[in-house]
Amino acid sequence: LGVFALMVVVGDSAADRLWSAFRFSPLAKGAEARLDAWITPPSYTGKPPIMLADGGITGPRAQDNRPVGVMEVPDKSVLIVRAGGAGIRGLTIQVPGEDGTQQRIEAPAPVNRGDVLELKFDVRRTGTITVHSSDTQVASWTFTVIPDHLPKISMTKEPERSPRGSLKLFYKAEDDYGIVSAEARIRRLTPKADTSSTAWAREQKKGARPPYERPPALTLRLPRAYAKTAEGHSLHEVGDHPWAGMRVELTLIAKDLAGQTGRSETTEITLPERRFTKPLARAVIEQRRKLVEDPRDRPMIAKAIDALTLEPEDFIEDLQVFLGLRSVYWRLQREDTRAMRNSVVAQLWNVALRIEDGNLTDAERALRAAQDRLQQALRDGASDEEIQRLMQELRQALAQFMEQLQRQAEGQPPTQGNNPNQQMLSQQDLEQMLRNLENMARSGNREMAEQMLSQLRDLLDRLQSGRMADQGQNQRLGKMMD
Repeated sequence: LGVFALMVVVGDSAADRLWSAFRFSPLAKGAEARLDAWITPPSYTGKPPIMLADGGITGPRAQDNRPVGVMEVPDKSVLIVRAGGAGIRGLTIQVPGEDGTQQRIEAPAPVNRGDVLELKFDVRRTGTITVHSSDTQVASWTFTVIPDHLPKISMTKEPERSPRGSLKLFYKAEDDYGIVSAEARIRRLTPKADTSSTAWAREQKKGARPPYERPPALTLRLPRAYAKTAEGHSLHEVGDHPWAGMRVELTLIAKDLAGQTGRSETTEITLPERRFTKPLARAVIEQRRKLVEDPRDRPMIAKAIDALTLEPEDFIEDLQVFLGLRSVYWRLQREDTRAMRNSVVAQLWNVALRIEDGNLTDAERALRAAQDRLQQALRDGASDEEIQRLMQELRQALAQFMEQLQRQAEGQPPTQGNNPNQQMLSQQDLEQMLRNLENMARSGNREMAEQMLSQLRDLLDRLQSGRMADQGQNQRLGKMMD
């Protein structure tokens, strides 16, 4: 009678309430059903994973075990949801879609009873994610996605060029989590067509022009690895590149830890080229440039090289120079391949350097090689013994270079307006600079050592160019020796 009376009072919902006592949700069996969920930010962010559910707890927790509301997570964080136990009949998550609607993602049906179901999802949009099992919602979390912005990079000063073909770039880069690499990309500007009144009288070239060679690769030196902000300068030797002296477009590009790239504004510059003073060296470089500009001029270039060697006893004192030019002539006559042209371009450059600098060319090449090896060792974290060995190589190469430079300067009049005593660094000054560099490297401050090595490159380049006497360079030299 009591049950009948209660059913009359409850009305139509009595049956549903009675049956609800015998319904069991997928997670109602306690230990037989378990839900685990966490979110893992990308490793490059340095942020720890966030636990969302660990069986009995279905919400994220702070360190003091208080529930956390809306969570901020980095872009591309991975949500992992696992469910298992006898009470699990399926696993589905609903996530924010592209058009603002909810997107449904369902785990594959279990093969065996009690199999663990797992879903992974890259969180890219702000919104609420819900977890369902057998059409019943068992968990819900709200995320705010922190976007990973593109890295930024820009030039802080106008590029500087040296008479020996060096390009100095000044830059600043920044990113949310860290800069991986930075580089300068160069694109050659297409020469304008000749529309002069005498263009019709010039020889018409046959066939299509061969493709241009690749632009020089300019990797910017980063002061610190994976720094969020990087500012500095980078020195590049581009005087020997076939594009030297040509108008190009320069764009700086930075890459962050996520693989995203940012670009600076594009600027037009003229790539620096080596200045040659001796007439024969200038003539050789002129033919080299013609070969780079249009390889279809190869027959005319071969004739010009032949003419330069008709009477070598009058103006070619170096036998290696004569043999090098004759070798170029015969190679241009007998072969017309891209590999041959590139080899001839490099050979003409070496011949011109031999004419201009004599034995100094070999000493300069050995010095640059020693500097490159030491710089790479500093970046790779080489041992103190390896640094000491490379420093000794640098000392020997620098001593030979300075000796050759001194011999070249003997008998030449000093540069007008400059003090000849300031044109050459003393051996004691250089040795003090090298000791400071080695001490920096061995004390663990290799970033400063690498920066000091870069300054040494710059100083030697300016010394060769006869520009060491200016006040700013003397101040920089004093700072390096302190």
